[in-house]
Amino acid sequence: MTYVKTTLQHSIDIDAIITLHYFEYMKNFEFPGETHDFWELQCVDKGEIKVLDHVLKAGQVIFHKPNEFHNLAATGTCAPNVVVVSFACTSPAMKFFEGRILEVSEYERGLLGQMISEARRCIDS
Repeated sequence: MTYVKTTLQHSIDIDAIITLHYFEYMKNFEFPGETHDFWELQCVDKGEIKVLDHVLKAGQVIFHKPNEFHNLAATGTCAPNVVVVSFACTSPAMKFFEGRILEVSEYERGLLGQMISEARRCIDS
């Protein structure tokens, strides 16, 4: 039998996960902001949040590139739930995510939920 190798292309390589959290904030929550030398994504699971000058609703995600100032605040209308994942990645393909707000499908939100569940089981934080 002849075997044929399929070479895999590495578009985005995550070198390390720094944080993986699910936050249930109060409707008046406010975080003044920070910068750090790794990527962070914030995905709204419920409610809405204000990040910089944007209001994100449930099912939306924003990425913050390394050393980019970012903050987070509830809008005061309801208590939001937010997935926050920070990670180290130097792949050039990450440039695509800079300054973007993206819609996340129900399936993708489910995958984030599975990541949170696994993190609770496997990562000491």
